[in-house]
Amino acid sequence: MKENVRKALAVLLSTTYILSSAGCAFLDKSKDEILDVADPYAKNLASLNISKLVKSTVKDLKDDADEWEAKLDFSEGDLYTADAATALDSIASTISYEIDEESVEADGKKGKGSIEVTFSIADYESVLEDEEIRNVEDFVSEIESAKTKDIEITLEFEKDDDNWLCSNYDDVFETLYAFTDEEYSFRVPVVEYLNGVNWFGCDWDLGDGFYTNTDYIDVDLDLDWSADDLDYSEIYYTVEYGGAEVYRADGTYIGALYTYYDGAPIDAESGHLAAGTYTITFYDVDDSVIWTGSATVYVEADPTPTPSPTPDPSASGDSSVILPGFTHYEIDESSDIYAAIDQDNSVWVDADGVEVPIGMYPAGTDTITFDLYTSEDLGPLEYRILYNDTLLATDESLVNLGYDYAYAESTDSGYVYHCVVSGSDIVSGYYVLGIYDPTSADGSLILFTFCGIQ
Repeated sequence: MKENVRKALAVLLSTTYILSSAGCAFLDKSKDEILDVADPYAKNLASLNISKLVKSTVKDLKDDADEWEAKLDFSEGDLYTADAATALDSIASTISYEIDEESVEADGKKGKGSIEVTFSIADYESVLEDEEIRNVEDFVSEIESAKTKDIEITLEFEKDDDNWLCSNYDDVFETLYAFTDEEYSFRVPVVEYLNGVNWFGCDWDLGDGFYTNTDYIDVDLDLDWSADDLDYSEIYYTVEYGGAEVYRADGTYIGALYTYYDGAPIDAESGHLAAGTYTITFYDVDDSVIWTGSATVYVEADPTPTPSPTPDPSASGDSSVILPGFTHYEIDESSDIYAAIDQDNSVWVDADGVEVPIGMYPAGTDTITFDLYTSEDLGPLEYRILYNDTLLATDESLVNLGYDYAYAESTDSGYVYHCVVSGSDIVSGYYVLGIYDPTSADGSLILFTFCGIQ
């Protein structure tokens, strides 16, 4: 009888233990707790709310919070251009989510849990690949109607006291916010604005691209300057000679090579550019070719120059003997661009911007400047400078010292272009300055003046 009592007691105790264990498992609410925190966490992920995510994430996120807040603040600044910020904001606005409640896993004793969340976002990659998109407005419009793609993410949680905190935030952020790592640059390829090219300084007897005894070659892109969205600031060009690159320059549509440029091949006897073929190639920011062409340079023995006679001003009765018979220097005074020039205030100035009386600089001057004043921004203007050692000049005696470009600077009453010439070539003598309109088909001359150094 006692034996039966002991067996019954043992069975009772065993049953009590099983029920107790089952009761503990039944009372483990970890899955419900994971479900409770997963939804607001996913919501804050979708709304890019880092400040709230910090409170529900392991403390490591506090160290990275500033970096992520800056990355997800889509405003123009150090990280993003205005266009990029607008594009990113449009993508972020398409993020939504759905939680798979059946996927929840949790272990209260180990303090570990996870759940699957499917985020939906506009398929921004396909929109970026659309070559028809030319500006950020077009991009935003396409994002609003774009197909979406799903991003499967597992949220992992760790229990900290009574709180479940996301522990794999770094992987989650990198995956969900991968769209912030793309480049959002909207610009029309420069080649689409290309009208052709303009050669300068060539041996006109031979034609475009041919030079004889030259100290420079120059071919400029003829672009559509009327286009508001033209951006050539990131283009570059290279010059190749003998199968090797000898020069490269960034951010310019002026493809030039001077003898004083580093790498320029020089003819040892004449000091001119070495004879041969020079290949000039312009590239866009994506390294696509905008234009490529070649210049051919010949080097011939320079003839012995014939000294120019010193004029007798009293014989002419005035000082207008400069450039007699230069009929090809014609100015279209009826053009709108000529009308925009302030003839009265456009003068030669010294290093301090003070007008030089009658355009005559003192001996020893190594920089001469002509300030062209205009009533409107005429865009970049090309200017060229010619030199002669005496006042009386002919086409043959003038020495071409090259060209440069001047750009409008605003003033209280309009704009000013500073046409500056300096260097070792600036010596005593007379200088003829021609200012041209590079946007015209024939590079029209808009102003013609001269100065001297005593």
